[in-house]
Amino acid sequence: MNRSLSLLTALLLLSPAGVAADEAAWQLLDSARQSLAEASPLEAHFVQTYVPAGFSSGDRESGRLYLSLPTCLRWDYEAPYPRSYMLCGRTVWSWAPDEPVGDRLLEVSREEAGVDFLLLSTERLRQRYDARTDVEGDRRSVHLEPTSDDAPFVRATIELDPRTNRPRDISYVDRQGNTTRFSLSDYTRPEDEAIFEPPDIDWIDG
Repeated sequence: MNRSLSLLTALLLLSPAGVAADEAAWQLLDSARQSLAEASPLEAHFVQTYVPAGFSSGDRESGRLYLSLPTCLRWDYEAPYPRSYMLCGRTVWSWAPDEPVGDRLLEVSREEAGVDFLLLSTERLRQRYDARTDVEGDRRSVHLEPTSDDAPFVRATIELDPRTNRPRDISYVDRQGNTTRFSLSDYTRPEDEAIFEPPDIDWIDG
């Protein structure tokens, strides 16, 4: 499930000099979360780039991200390694196209770092992260640093589209120095109303 947890963690880079005060960052983050919830359900195209520590380039994957906040997230990776992951409530499903069996995790914590960005209250997030914001031209970013050493990343940045207030770039650096970045684009309403229903296959509970 490492691949899925990477995307969850992202759906939460060092803060530059001259960032604004904490309160402005929390207001910006809260506004972005509210914008996503009010527009749900949504889908968007994503490009994921993973750069190992010490390298200047890395692997790229792409797919579709689906959101129905604050309840469900789903992301479908495309070829060459297609696979879908979905979180609804406290359950995570994982499956590959045309395979008769998938994996299911029950009673997943909604406080998992990354998941919490979308599912917990702003007041709870304030207890878990230090936040700063940076506004430069049409770029507005919220920078997060966990207050706990247990979080899987040490620095994260969420860049927002100033027109829609939705995330267009999410990146984080994990504790090994690896960088993962998700570029999001083409937000729209999903055509399939059953997109958040798991397929009718056999599930192995983990």
